[in-house]
Amino acid sequence: MSNDDIGYDPSILMAACIQAAATIMTADGISDQAKDPEAVAQMAAMIRDEALLQM
Repeated sequence: MSNDDIGYDPSILMAACIQAAATIMTADGISDQAKDPEAVAQMAAMIRDEALLQM
């Protein structure tokens, strides 16, 4: 199955997940982690994985 078959662009999905992760971390009061690229990437990957499961 290709990306065209499931109707999403991986780079757009990951960009949205990174933005969501940073927003969640900031809203939860852990803005120090929102500045840590590794922490944001880990949360973004979890969000992406869940989004792909929901597709």
